[in-house]
Amino acid sequence: MTGALERSLEPTSGPPLRRWRGVVFRLGVSYWGLICLYIVVVNTSAFDWFTAPVSRAVGAFGEWIGKTLLAIPYEFSGDYTGSGDRTSDWVVLLCMAAIALLATVAWSLLDRRSTRDPWLREVIRILVRYTLAFSMLGYGVLKLFRVQFSPPLPGQLIERVGDASPMGLLWTFMGVSPAYVVFAGAAETLGAVLLLFRRTTMLGALVLAGVMTNVVMLNFCYDVPVKIMSAHYLAMCLFLLLPDLRRLANVIVLDGIAQPAARGELVLRARWMRVTRRVVKCGVIGVVAIATVQPIASRYSMMTAEQPRTWYGGTWAVTSFHRDGQEVPANLTETTRWKRVRFQPQGGKVLFRWVDSSYGDLYDAAIDEHARVITLTFDDKDHGTRRPQPGLGVIVFTYVRIDDNHLQLEGKVGLVRLSVQLERVETSNMLLLARGFHWINEQPFNR
Repeated sequence: MTGALERSLEPTSGPPLRRWRGVVFRLGVSYWGLICLYIVVVNTSAFDWFTAPVSRAVGAFGEWIGKTLLAIPYEFSGDYTGSGDRTSDWVVLLCMAAIALLATVAWSLLDRRSTRDPWLREVIRILVRYTLAFSMLGYGVLKLFRVQFSPPLPGQLIERVGDASPMGLLWTFMGVSPAYVVFAGAAETLGAVLLLFRRTTMLGALVLAGVMTNVVMLNFCYDVPVKIMSAHYLAMCLFLLLPDLRRLANVIVLDGIAQPAARGELVLRARWMRVTRRVVKCGVIGVVAIATVQPIASRYSMMTAEQPRTWYGGTWAVTSFHRDGQEVPANLTETTRWKRVRFQPQGGKVLFRWVDSSYGDLYDAAIDEHARVITLTFDDKDHGTRRPQPGLGVIVFTYVRIDDNHLQLEGKVGLVRLSVQLERVETSNMLLLARGFHWINEQPFNR
């Protein structure tokens, strides 16, 4: 029975590999197998109930290896921060490369036969195809729904360009143009869908190679902490294009004729195997696509849901800031003076945050309009296990509404008494949002 099954899975073609090519092939199978597994169980948000604890475990493992075996001198953590380029991530990548290398050596010593290499080549190709397809599908749908690169917040619009981080500037630049964000998402989604089918794999890899080259450059040049994964996604595109490079060169570079592809294909001679493959393929595509799109659509609905209008909701710029009775002027060297505050109604509560030279902690705000008191409570859910600084767990401000667009806060933050005057930020008439598109420009409008 086993022999019949192996014969039914025999590839139609695939020349025996030379010894050195066999070693490189085994290294590729080992490394890409680990990378695909890592992406599925750590970087896939569709199944967060499973991937979140695994991701925490992998981060803790990277932290332990880095501190214990590698003796990295500076302090770092494997806890989730939103960055994909943490020290623990680089350590885990190093571990995967080492495991792949050891597996290659052991594999080459224990099994020098090459009869199964064409079969494994096709299997790893399928694994890379689907891993890349579903990763890109997630990023593409995020942009189509404008969950990623959403319109810039008022705080970003009033911030000086020189005070923005390179990543923050990129997010603002992208978010200003909904059409460009949707275009980028459509290209990623198109490439992902093309990868799901063997006959269109080369076209899908070409589309995504162009898209990911731009993404990788943006990530590296604007210091976006997704360098590890984006570089691997680009490498996956190139890996899928390897069998077709000579044919592409014949057409594009040499102006010649490309012969039909002659790569190995898994041949399932038994009818029940062919039917099972189609059913499994459709089932996997359907389940993962729904699991990917559904949470993104939910986030989009939450983002676009109309929040109750309140007199305090929105972003307020700090026009005057007094600390213990002394005015703190706004200048380039002052890093502790508040620049703005934001009240954000969300999910039945109001979130509050101030911004000085960096983002302050997130607080839950309880507003007593009768007593004209705002009580801020440190938001444990947002900060996980991190605790507030002493005296900053609960902050109480009294407020005075000067008019609809001006507000004054008085209260103690820790041991310091603050008096803060605020002015509501209106963005509807800002040039960056109001300029729009023009077919005809008599002169460049660059300012």
